[in-house]
Amino acid sequence: KKLQNIALMCQTCPTKLYCPYNSSYLFTYAATNEPQIIVNGQEFTERLICHKCPYGGVCIAGQLTPFPGFWGVWSADGVRFYQRPSGYCCTGEADAPCDSYHACAANRDGVLCGSCEPGFSLALLSPSCMKNDECDESWIWSISVLIIIMYTAFYTLNGVIMDLFKSMLQFIAKKLMAFKEAKVHYAIPSNSINSCYFGILANFVQCTSLLQTDLNLKQAQGTSAMSLLEVIFQSIFSLDTPDISFDVCPVQCLSFSLKLLLKIVRVTSLFICWGLCYSCLIAIEKFHHNIFGLKDIFVLGLFDIFKYTYSAFASSTFTALTCITISDQSVWKYDGNVSCFTFWQYCYLVFALLNTIPFTLIFWFGVKCLKFNLISKEEFILSFIIPLPFLVHWIFLLHSVNQKRQINLSKTCFAGANVNLSPDVTHDNSLNGNQVEGRREVGLVKEIINMLQNPYKEHKSAMYWESVIEIRRLALCLLQFIHFDYLRMILSAIACLIFLAHHIGVYPYKSNSANRSEMFSVMLLLVVTVFNFMKCLMQEIKTFSEEMLQLLKILNVIEVFMPIVLMLFMAICSVFSTASRP
Repeated sequence: KKLQNIALMCQTCPTKLYCPYNSSYLFTYAATNEPQIIVNGQEFTERLICHKCPYGGVCIAGQLTPFPGFWGVWSADGVRFYQRPSGYCCTGEADAPCDSYHACAANRDGVLCGSCEPGFSLALLSPSCMKNDECDESWIWSISVLIIIMYTAFYTLNGVIMDLFKSMLQFIAKKLMAFKEAKVHYAIPSNSINSCYFGILANFVQCTSLLQTDLNLKQAQGTSAMSLLEVIFQSIFSLDTPDISFDVCPVQCLSFSLKLLLKIVRVTSLFICWGLCYSCLIAIEKFHHNIFGLKDIFVLGLFDIFKYTYSAFASSTFTALTCITISDQSVWKYDGNVSCFTFWQYCYLVFALLNTIPFTLIFWFGVKCLKFNLISKEEFILSFIIPLPFLVHWIFLLHSVNQKRQINLSKTCFAGANVNLSPDVTHDNSLNGNQVEGRREVGLVKEIINMLQNPYKEHKSAMYWESVIEIRRLALCLLQFIHFDYLRMILSAIACLIFLAHHIGVYPYKSNSANRSEMFSVMLLLVVTVFNFMKCLMQEIKTFSEEMLQLLKILNVIEVFMPIVLMLFMAICSVFSTASRP
């Protein structure tokens, strides 16, 4: 048998290049009759080439390993990496070595490391996977019920809480400024705008959670006390619990999709709890007429629950709809084993179209209809559940009223009369007065209008600022569809600049201190965006010096303490508040 001559040449891939089959050498050959060359179990019939190290990968001596927090898949152009949430992929530590570009964290498996291995279940408060035998934490349900009751009371009575906080500030201010009373004037904002400070803080914390990028480096993480502080703020103001190092498994076979559903159920439970409490107040009212005005307080508090739970609903909805393409197949970003779109994702899509997107305009058109006596408070409350049909109805209703007003204006001008057509006092004369009054409970409706509009100045750009705030949250939620963190952070920074310019141009609040507080909060959001953009740049470096790790720790500390800084700023501004410019 004739021996074939084969020429082999081996060389290491240069720096920042890798061999696609994780071989440290480049093989070339020249032979007759196409000899069989096998490298790492793979048969080749052509020359292997070194590929450029992709974003999310680390290439050393031709070997490709993922940067902590990235998962890779082979494509026609080489390995492509996808950034994953913290705890999904290997971290490069001794307990989770990155032996391949698609290595997952302990007990995690599948495309994008999105699921647990067979026999394991996802933990409720962390991305860890636990054995199904350990999933018997029934006590968590009792704790959840208690937390829901506390949340309901907190959000419903936040106006009372702010009044107590105001009284405390007033007492402290009097003590501190007693020796300067003749020179320094201090004032505490009136009851009508106390709740806006709570809203500014809640909006800041909720928007901050939407501006984060995962930098999966244990060396750059803060202390347990910092993590606890972050969890407290996110839990109180975002109704969300960030993934923490606390493994608890209430049910077996818990997946991320079911975990997302439990989050929505938890938020929805606030409304169920509110309904039960309100029913109890109605029953008590039969014996004691509206004790301490709690019934009215609960009705007004319901709108606060709607406002502050919107971010949780919106982020959960768009999380369920976020898909990415892997090897020409569209899969769910948070569990690559789920193909897009499934039935439950279509349910989320319907919810987004009926509720999440049109919800932002409810405060605009709904309050306007309330002021014109066109709808009842019951209709206004129901509109928060399914906003779209109510919104369409209100738009046509307001359009018809405006047309009738224009006709009346033309007739009046033709007759030479002088009338006042201010939108605050003009009513639809074609409507029967008894019908209009029958659809309105004057006292409580005025309270609702005052709560939603009294903190703001009386011009069109400011009167419906609640809708502007919700549109901001929606815009930041929609940016979560962008998978490339560089672009997402750049667009988020542009959005924050637009928010800041719009606020400065409108200056919506009657209180100058509230205007300064919101302006400062938007500036802090811009700082958070810049910090996270810096983290994206640091990921490109891939090797971190001690100085860089210290810088990352400092950035994390600043981010965690930003809500406290904002609270101190609001307290100082409220003490030295002045009237806003007209």
